[in-house]
Amino acid sequence: MEKGPYVYLPQPVLPEAVDYLTEHGYTLLHGNGTFEERHLAICDAILLRTLPFDGSVLARAPRLRVVSKNGVGVDSIDVDACTRRGVYVTNTPEANYISVAEQTMLLMLGCARQLYAVTRFFRNETPDFHRRDAYPGRELCGKTLAIVGCGRIGRRVAELALAFGMRVLGYDPYLPPERFPAGVERLETLEEAFRQGDYVSLHMPGSAETRGLIGKEHFALMKPTAYFLNLARGSLVREDELIEALRTGVIAGAGLDVFAQEPVPGDNPLLTMENVLATPHAAADTTEALTRMALTAARSIDQALSGRRPDTAVNQPVGL
Repeated sequence: MEKGPYVYLPQPVLPEAVDYLTEHGYTLLHGNGTFEERHLAICDAILLRTLPFDGSVLARAPRLRVVSKNGVGVDSIDVDACTRRGVYVTNTPEANYISVAEQTMLLMLGCARQLYAVTRFFRNETPDFHRRDAYPGRELCGKTLAIVGCGRIGRRVAELALAFGMRVLGYDPYLPPERFPAGVERLETLEEAFRQGDYVSLHMPGSAETRGLIGKEHFALMKPTAYFLNLARGSLVREDELIEALRTGVIAGAGLDVFAQEPVPGDNPLLTMENVLATPHAAADTTEALTRMALTAARSIDQALSGRRPDTAVNQPVGL
């Protein structure tokens, strides 16, 4: 086998990342969708997509210097263990925010126009144009959007919503008032976001602190005509309580790209409810975003293995 440095790709990545790493002199170890001992034993870097990476995997990779996530969320990576071992963890925070924000608007528009119900009756039955009268839509213009989490994605959603003529509110306890997006009214409490929004959209990171944060007490605050959107992490929401709120008419509907369990079981009621518009954790899956993610992840590996701090490092490893 050629001499390294070795970059392990447990799952396939886009050709742009492969080409970048090859052109920069790295030997690639292509995997089979799992963590293989023979590759862990010699790899200097791992370009990670969706596989969970915990301390037990880290312990089997003695040469590892960087775990580069081809994506934004690092909640599936044991960052603390990597930090203690002197291993960088990186992600791609700038790569997909435009795509996710645009998908947020897609789901919001779909909810407003009852798109799931309308397209289902029109495509799956004998077309009855008059049945459309049973599903009147609503305009976004003049409605209130409450954004929970005003980072890159939340800020971009705000810009798009303002262009639609919406009133935009924002809640983010970690963002100083002076950094709130222009045109966004800052809220002091999470409860106020749910109380005021005609649409409430989550854009928070998944973590131990935010797990199960949203539940029936928040849905009870919403207007019965309001819609709930989650394009962040399924772990943020107590899904059984969301289902109950949708079933009983506590809220009008939901637009969801993430779920408590992924892949989503086929018997999940959210997949068949007429007041739910659902996509399979695909908000970031555009050609542009996927290419940016792959290249950013590859560049982060090159920076780390070249002795530099990666631009997108999420930790400061011990000893570095």
